[in-house]
Amino acid sequence: EAREQNEEAMVAWLQQAIKKHPTVLEPRLMLARYYLGSGQADQVAPLFADLDEMQRRSRPVLEMTALAQLAGQQHAVANATLEQLIASNPDTAHYHYLLAMAAGGEGDQRKAKQELLQAHQLDARHVPTLVALARLSLVEQAPEQFEQYLDTLLTLAPEAPDVLRLQAIAAQRAGDTDEALAHATRAYNASPGTQTLLEWVGYQKLAGQGDAARTSLQQWIEEHPEDVAVRLALANDLQVENDLEGAQAQYTAVVKLDPDNVMALNNLAWNLRLEDPAQAVDYIRRAAQAAPDRAEVLDTLAVIEHLNGENRLAHRNIQRALAAAPDNLSMRYHKAMIEAALGEKEPAITALESLLAEGEFPERAEAEKLLASLRG
Repeated sequence: EAREQNEEAMVAWLQQAIKKHPTVLEPRLMLARYYLGSGQADQVAPLFADLDEMQRRSRPVLEMTALAQLAGQQHAVANATLEQLIASNPDTAHYHYLLAMAAGGEGDQRKAKQELLQAHQLDARHVPTLVALARLSLVEQAPEQFEQYLDTLLTLAPEAPDVLRLQAIAAQRAGDTDEALAHATRAYNASPGTQTLLEWVGYQKLAGQGDAARTSLQQWIEEHPEDVAVRLALANDLQVENDLEGAQAQYTAVVKLDPDNVMALNNLAWNLRLEDPAQAVDYIRRAAQAAPDRAEVLDTLAVIEHLNGENRLAHRNIQRALAAAPDNLSMRYHKAMIEAALGEKEPAITALESLLAEGEFPERAEAEKLLASLRG
């Protein structure tokens, strides 16, 4: 059934095997691998729930459990599972690599680096570890180490998608956008997915192929309509091109798929702030509930409250936004705008004069008009 790509029947046979032979691990492990590969990581843990203690602590079950936990972003739980796995298998480079991924997901970069170096010491040819170390060297701004890791990877796995992605980075750093795009294209063709697509599109834009990049995003969404990340990328691209209707359609689709998506809610609210401020309030308050301390959300909330005549609330929220992003000129303009609406003329004039002297920002023309009107 698997060879015939009949996944439903394949799953049914494995489930029947598990039912008839509940103490045998292999059908469970095969089904777990299928669930992981098809993006159903949450289905893995129940497969092992009714096993006895010895089976649950066995190497293949712990490894599959850890992979599912990592796929489900359960980094703390995966950390504990991998520590248990490494305790009985201390010399397996791949397990130290996985522990590094779990530690990194928890934000413990020191432990992540330590585990990567341990994995590399155990197996200097472990490709995932080399890829992770190469990316870490970029973060740490260590170009010589990056080149060393990349050279090793080009010997071991020159056509691996992750290695092609690193080659694209190296080419772009060297100023060769065409070569970077070529590597990114090969990486996407070898392993089409959200991440390789977004990277490929990014290089298309750098190469001046904006229309092709947008087409790439649109074609992907036609085939993968539930891909939120790609819909957001397309929406932002349309927004930059001032196609607000197209952008709104994508943001609306994202909110249907992910009702608490802060970026989509925030941008929907911002785009509607003038034509439908009441609807904009609904969107931005949902965003603020999901992310109460995000500066851009507080800024949008303040502007929409101002447009709805709630200037006291608006003033409080723009102050909170500026506490998180004090150098943002647009937010400083919004504060001056709200102060002017509250009748605080002199502070507004002072603020406008100061920010107009500092540089460019999207609403500079509006700020100049407001200053002129306040001066009389």
